[in-house]
Amino acid sequence: MKKNPQVLVLGSLAFDHIMEFPFLFSKTIVLEDNKNLNAAFTVKNMTILRGGTGGNISYSLSLLNANCILISAAGKDFYERGYDRCFQDKVDLRIDIYDDKYTAAAYIISDIDNNQITAFHEGALLTLYNINLKSKLKPDDNIQIAINAPDPIEAMMNYSYQLHDLGIPMVFDPGQQIKLFTKKQLEEIVPLTSYLIVNSGEFQLFERTLETSIIQLKEQIANIIVTLGNTGSVLYHKGDKFTIPIAKADKVVDPTGAGDAFRGGFLKGILSGFSIKEACQLGAVMGSFCVEAPGGQGHYVTIADVEKRYKTFFGKLPASL
Repeated sequence: MKKNPQVLVLGSLAFDHIMEFPFLFSKTIVLEDNKNLNAAFTVKNMTILRGGTGGNISYSLSLLNANCILISAAGKDFYERGYDRCFQDKVDLRIDIYDDKYTAAAYIISDIDNNQITAFHEGALLTLYNINLKSKLKPDDNIQIAINAPDPIEAMMNYSYQLHDLGIPMVFDPGQQIKLFTKKQLEEIVPLTSYLIVNSGEFQLFERTLETSIIQLKEQIANIIVTLGNTGSVLYHKGDKFTIPIAKADKVVDPTGAGDAFRGGFLKGILSGFSIKEACQLGAVMGSFCVEAPGGQGHYVTIADVEKRYKTFFGKLPASL
């Protein structure tokens, strides 16, 4: 017997190390006469947060009681540092664990003007190009939609072909990786894409790399969602354009991960039979809860909280969650 409808999440797992530098980078970084760069920072208030696109999206899906499968790779520190416990056994983890590697990690230093310096270690994610999705799936799985979220691009390309062969509709979510894709690679991915989700800056790079425009793209991809931060998002659905306003947060603490929370809400909406527009509205609601707490997994909400905020900004839910 087939399981209830499921979401397949393909995306990164990482630990984010957030540090504060109580001065200005511009006053500290020294470019020596020989053009060598010399910089050293004594930082304060380091916080380690769970992150990664796959982890963040799956976390928001778990809050919505979605049937979610997460496929990714991590090092032995994934369990040692308790990353798995955040999902409260609500996510089916099909993760390759490598005892000789570390889970991916981001090291982010912010100065007093919110300038940032980031280093990212891909760690176990570099193995993802080896993953055969068919071997990870079970006969009784009932995957309705998959999201191909930021990972090393070799893995994202392989996932695109495999999802197409498996007949699973794909949300292509290139994120910051968009700058690494070639024109040829994107030309191959576009026909395999059922939904494209990008922010406005990423969409400009998408258009520029393909040497095309929204006019041509919306004829090739049935659903294009462009998120606009605190001003909402725009949906192009089968040629029609819809503006999706934000759901206002009670307070804004940290916008980190709000886009991933949006994606979690959107995917749950599709799984629940919402229209594309209604699914975007549910995404906006989840994004609004995310910004009320630090990081991409700092928020906690109940179904009742989500239903109440959706009703406040968008009216009655079209179906139960």
